[in-house]
Amino acid sequence: ATFDNNQDILLKTFQAEREKHITKEISGLYDFEIASIYYSHSSAYTIQQTEEYRWKAKEAIEICNNIISKFPKSKGAEKCAVLKSQIEEQSLQITTEDFLPIQKNGRLLVRYKNLDTLQFSVFKLKRNQLEQFNKIYRKDEQLTFIKKLNIHKSWVSTPRNENDYQIHTTEILVPKLNNGTYLVFASVEN
Repeated sequence: ATFDNNQDILLKTFQAEREKHITKEISGLYDFEIASIYYSHSSAYTIQQTEEYRWKAKEAIEICNNIISKFPKSKGAEKCAVLKSQIEEQSLQITTEDFLPIQKNGRLLVRYKNLDTLQFSVFKLKRNQLEQFNKIYRKDEQLTFIKKLNIHKSWVSTPRNENDYQIHTTEILVPKLNNGTYLVFASVEN
C-alpha cells in the first residue's frame, strides 16, 4: 500500500516500539532509526520555506548522543556513532569567477557546513606553474605542490556557524590583487 504520510506513520511506530523497550539495548536501534529519519528531514530545509526542518539534524545528534552514553557497546550505539559522524562532517565548496578585477576586491561564493574558521592563502603563479598544477589530479599531490609555493597574501574569515548542521552560503571578499594568475587555497587549520 502507499500512504501520503508514510514517514510520519513509520516515525510514530518507531517511537511507540522504543517506549515499549526503553530500558533495553534494543531501544537504541529504534532511536537510531528515528535519528535517521530526522536527519533525512533536515535535508529538506530551505531558508525560505521549511524552517521546521532546520534543527532536525541537531535533534538526531542529541538522540545519538543519548544512545551512545546509555548503551555504549550496543549495535544501536555503533550505528548512531556512524550517523553522528556523517552529520558532523565538514564540507567546503568555493566558487569564483575566472577573471577578477585588477586592484579591486573580488568575491568568493562559499558553501560550507560545520566550519567555524577558514584560513585563505593566495599564491601567485607563473604560466608554467599553472600548467603544471592543472596536470595534477590527485589531491595529495596538489597539496604538496601548493605547499612549495610562496604565499602572496593570506587572511582569516569566520563564517557564521549556527550549529544547525546545515549547509550555509556566504560571500567572502578577496583582497585587491595586481594583474596576474593566482591560486586561492582555503583550509580549516594551518
